[in-house]
Amino acid sequence: MKKSISYLFLYFVFCILQFFFGRYINVYGIFPNFILIFVVYLGLSKGIINAQLMGFLFGLAWDVFSTDIFGVRTVMFTVIGYLAGRFYRNFDREKVLTQVVIIFFAGAVYWSGFGLIYF
Repeated sequence: MKKSISYLFLYFVFCILQFFFGRYINVYGIFPNFILIFVVYLGLSKGIINAQLMGFLFGLAWDVFSTDIFGVRTVMFTVIGYLAGRFYRNFDREKVLTQVVIIFFAGAVYWSGFGLIYF
C-alpha cells in the first residue's frame, strides 16, 4: 500500500512536470516525456510486472484527459513498461549512457506506435 501511494505521488509530480513545465524544458523543440521516463525507470528498477501495471494506469489516466484516440497511450506505456522491464537485472546501473540509450529507444517505440496508429 505504501508503495502504491508513493507511485501515485510520483505520478502526480511527473504530470505536473509534463504538463506545466515540460514546454519550457526543450532542446531544439524536443520536449521530454517525464511519464515515459518514469515508466522506463520502473521497468529498470522494479521489473516487468510493476512497470506494465504502472504504465497501463498512467497511460489510462492520460488517455482519459486527452482528446486523442482513446487507449493509444495506455497501450504504448504498457508495451514500454514491458520492454524496459525485460532489462531488469540485465544492465549496469552505474552506466548512465546505457540508461540514456534505453530511454531513447523507449521514446522511439512510443513515437513509432503513434505513427503506426495515426498514419
